[in-house]
Amino acid sequence: MLMWIISDSQPIGIQLRQLVTKWEHQCPAENLVRMERAGAALPNDRSADQLAMIVLAPHPDRGLAAIRQLRSRTTVPVIVVGPRDPSLILDAMRAGADDYVDDADSLEYELSAALQRQAAQHGGKSTPQGTLIAITGASGGSGRSLISVNLSILIAKALGKCCLMDLDPLGGVCASLLNVTGRHTILDLGQQPEKLDRNTLEQSLVAHESGVSLLPGAGELVPLSLFDGDFVERLVRGARTMFPAVLIDLHNLADEVLVKRLLSHDVKLVLVTRLDFNSICGTGRILEYWERCGISRKDVIVIANRRGQPGDVPFKKVEQALSLRIHHFLPDDPALANRSINSGVPVVCENPTSTLGKALSSLTGLLLGEEQMLRRSDASTTPQGKDGILSGLGLGTMFSRKT
Repeated sequence: MLMWIISDSQPIGIQLRQLVTKWEHQCPAENLVRMERAGAALPNDRSADQLAMIVLAPHPDRGLAAIRQLRSRTTVPVIVVGPRDPSLILDAMRAGADDYVDDADSLEYELSAALQRQAAQHGGKSTPQGTLIAITGASGGSGRSLISVNLSILIAKALGKCCLMDLDPLGGVCASLLNVTGRHTILDLGQQPEKLDRNTLEQSLVAHESGVSLLPGAGELVPLSLFDGDFVERLVRGARTMFPAVLIDLHNLADEVLVKRLLSHDVKLVLVTRLDFNSICGTGRILEYWERCGISRKDVIVIANRRGQPGDVPFKKVEQALSLRIHHFLPDDPALANRSINSGVPVVCENPTSTLGKALSSLTGLLLGEEQMLRRSDASTTPQGKDGILSGLGLGTMFSRKT
């Protein structure tokens, strides 16, 4: 998208130009102009590939006049950047602005969102956004966090870097699994969400040698209200402009507002389960809830962890009961997993060629869109050995028992 920045504040104008060029929009130096040149600088026709930004500081009256001038001669979309002043926002919209961006602490966040909205409305190029993956578990002990940590390392290896956010209200264990500590946690950011911006987020991330940048969990029990939809959505929006991939480790997704906000980001939802009765029942409940929130179970990537334990429910029965396909299996290797947990050295760092390490690598390919990883071979999907202790039970009997 070709952009013009109209500003009498050189520092803000330069900052805006740096942001939009970083996001791969076109804004040559001559497109940064002062207010008196606003009318002559822009073309008088509307184009899906053009946009103007007007900075109100330091003279709001001149900025409002520039908006009216542009509107009298062009239909190019106009985004106004100014202070958080309700009357000024109203004046700008009445003058003909298409959107308004707060120039305070969250400038980068707010501008990114405004450009996304304009791209959606007018078919222009949107701000580059990293892949978003949300991982949650069907029940306690699913292995969600262990999987999240290892996947983030493999994604960082593939893409250069990856952001991992530990959003577990029970305190989170991702920092322990990576054997790192940080000065700030998700709790620190949540206590003053209005001050959340790129610099604050960057300072809260802990770098791991693998290329993963971790936002640590709180390290203590916190109220679920900390993870309300708006706060998490702002975290995600900011991180996606900074990283090619963002992975969030969630305790659960039983918040309809949060679910819908995440869906607005084209998230890949990963549900980790195990092939035992309680886990399968939990998986069914989560899928039913998500369907009420507007998520089709066909859009959920279901992972069966710790496959190969004695008494596993046959996976074909699980797929029939849940009316979906299990996309990937991770083998049971308690010795390797426990050693990784106790040492703080992830499986894919300690033993990447193990059966579990290879399975995690294949899962990474699936999540990053490598089509060959989506096709499961007969050898990888056919259970070895006997069907297990529940093989003789009908599906109705198996899933009628209350838990």
